[in-house]
Amino acid sequence: MNPDQCEISHAGDEEYAAQIWYWSTPIENCLDGRTDVKCTDYSDWTTAWQEIKG
Repeated sequence: MNPDQCEISHAGDEEYAAQIWYWSTPIENCLDGRTDVKCTDYSDWTTAWQEIKG
């Protein structure tokens, strides 16, 4: 293993970590707090993606 691996991968760098956008699997309960609508779940999202990709 490279002795500089922690530095290369920004381990412990909170400023760098704050810039990362983590994936969230689509679910019916909207993550933005809305309760008056249903968001697209993973199954519907996958179907729509396949239609777009062809």
